[in-house]
Amino acid sequence: GGTEDEPAATIYRTCFGPSELKLWKNCIKKYAETNIGEMKYEFPCFGIECDSKFSQKTLEMVLEKNIFEKLCKKLCTKAVQEANLENLESCPFCEYVAIVESSEEKIFYCMNPECMKDSCRKCKEPNHLPLKCEELENKTEVDMRTWIENKMNEAMIRVCYKCNKRFYKEEGCNMMHCQCGAQMCYICREPITGYGHFGSGNKCSQFNDTNQVHMNEMKEAYEKACKEYYEKYPHKVGMQLKFDPKIFLDQFETDKNAKKKNLIPNTNQYLARLNQGRQFIDKMSKRISHLEI
Repeated sequence: GGTEDEPAATIYRTCFGPSELKLWKNCIKKYAETNIGEMKYEFPCFGIECDSKFSQKTLEMVLEKNIFEKLCKKLCTKAVQEANLENLESCPFCEYVAIVESSEEKIFYCMNPECMKDSCRKCKEPNHLPLKCEELENKTEVDMRTWIENKMNEAMIRVCYKCNKRFYKEEGCNMMHCQCGAQMCYICREPITGYGHFGSGNKCSQFNDTNQVHMNEMKEAYEKACKEYYEKYPHKVGMQLKFDPKIFLDQFETDKNAKKKNLIPNTNQYLARLNQGRQFIDKMSKRISHLEI
């Protein structure tokens, strides 16, 4: 509503119904914007016993230019979809539609300049090739896997007791010399002075199989992380991960037991594969989180 003294709420027209309701420009604008927000694309007059509808010309007069343009795209898409054209596909992330002739084409390529997203025609998710739809992780799986991976990675990281620098080693002696001058044992992670810490009767050896040390730490971290996660989210107990980090740990043991030295993955290879997988999943997750449907 409005008054004759409010220029911003100018009377636009009088309703054609018996009430002859005065229709204020601001009222029509808010009404239309509300309908659009609720994904309603018909705009019947709100006058009592009035069967007329607001025309596109009226809507163009009252709505902001960008809102009206989006409305027109919605109306065009709706009209095309209702035409039931054969092989018609639509982008899951915007109003773009197109006819895809080949049934073998697995990807829908959106040509809307404001979208340009590639999506799977089967599951309607962002393009995930070469993964199959059933191999694609959902957000819950990604959250759990990421939680476990972070705990496993942290288990391998050492922190200097003096300067708090974080590090890990690939091979060599277990005597660690930090740039700040501190000395510590790589195995027990305690401050030490000299090599007397290593020797008979001490649990720490000067040399170890670093890969095995890291794998043991990650195994323990894996079990602990799963337990903590299930305690935090009891309703997810028993959930199966498509890319369970335990696969890497089991493969390490299998290869080691088979004594196939060239197949034994070291922890650097594990981290590289882990990071590749995480980068892909993170990319997919970001694309999903920014969807505007």
